[in-house]
Amino acid sequence: MARFIMLIFLILCCSCQHGPEFTFPQADQPEPKANRLALIELEDFESDDHGWTFEIVEPRPQAKFEGTRAKDQIGEANHALRIERLTNRTIATEGFYDYAQWRRNFTDVDIPRGAQIKLICQIKLEHVEGTGISLIIAIKRRGVRMGFTESGWINGNGQVLAFASYGTLYPDILEPADEIEVILRMEPVTGGTVYFDDVELDILY
Repeated sequence: MARFIMLIFLILCCSCQHGPEFTFPQADQPEPKANRLALIELEDFESDDHGWTFEIVEPRPQAKFEGTRAKDQIGEANHALRIERLTNRTIATEGFYDYAQWRRNFTDVDIPRGAQIKLICQIKLEHVEGTGISLIIAIKRRGVRMGFTESGWINGNGQVLAFASYGTLYPDILEPADEIEVILRMEPVTGGTVYFDDVELDILY
């Protein structure tokens, strides 16, 4: 029954899609605070030493993804983090739990009460359809997750869309934290290829 409910939820959500007009900050989020501490400042992935890990979560035998540091097609010297789904995205053949993501953790970070965390990323979509792409910020304290925020689902409706700026803001933090987890995700029941570039991550206070 639980899986059936989740299936219906994801089918309905596939019609709630965010196109390239989605900008930072989202309408339902507070304005960012003025002072900032940059943890990632326009990371462009031109070198291999960027600390990101590619993951396939709850993989099924039929589900195949590829995560690479690839040319982002702006120019020969430019690179981006890439996720491509190599198999059909349909629920009948894929299930609806498997998804792929790039993740990076920041430990021993001083995140005071009342601070905000801002994530901005340039995203390019190639034939992305289905649920979509999301940007996630999670915070932890002593290894225990305290909460997270997620951008709206970003979807190209099967089109090829140029790089555009997307982002999300973790609102005022209620208790001090010491770890930030950043996730660039291709959600379940999503097809196509996505490129992530020029990531920025700031603590605002």
